[in-house]
Amino acid sequence: MKWQGHDAVKLTGVWNPDSVKQIVPPGQTGWPALMRGGRAAYFDPKTRWPYRIEWWGPSPTQAADALLLQMEFRNPKLNVPMSPEQHRPRVPLQSRHRQVTDRTDEQVQNLNEIARQIKARKKDGGSNSD
Repeated sequence: MKWQGHDAVKLTGVWNPDSVKQIVPPGQTGWPALMRGGRAAYFDPKTRWPYRIEWWGPSPTQAADALLLQMEFRNPKLNVPMSPEQHRPRVPLQSRHRQVTDRTDEQVQNLNEIARQIKARKKDGGSNSD
C-alpha cells in the first residue's frame, strides 16, 4: 500500500473477543468511555520506520469508532553517525535512579469516579453540574 507517497505496510490491532468479555460487563452495550478501541500503524517495509500510528475508539458524536489520536514521524534521518555531544547523557546520572511512586491504583480510582459521575449525569438526564 501507499501512505503519503511512500510504500508502507499497515498493521492493525483490535481487542480479541475474550479480552472484551473481561473488560465490558455482561449486559453492557458499547465500549468503556475511557478505553481505547483499535489501533493502526504504517511502517516502511524496508526499515520498519513507523510513519504513522493511530488510536481509534468511541466517539460521542458518531456510532462508528473515531480517530482519537494520530502521530506521524516524518523525514527520518536513519543511520546518521552521532557526535560525541549527542552521546553524552542529557540527564545527570544521579537523577536516573530516583524512586518512582506507583500511582496506578490512585489513577484507576480517579478514572472509575469520573466514569461513575458521567453515568450518573446520563441517568439524571444531564442535569448534574460540577
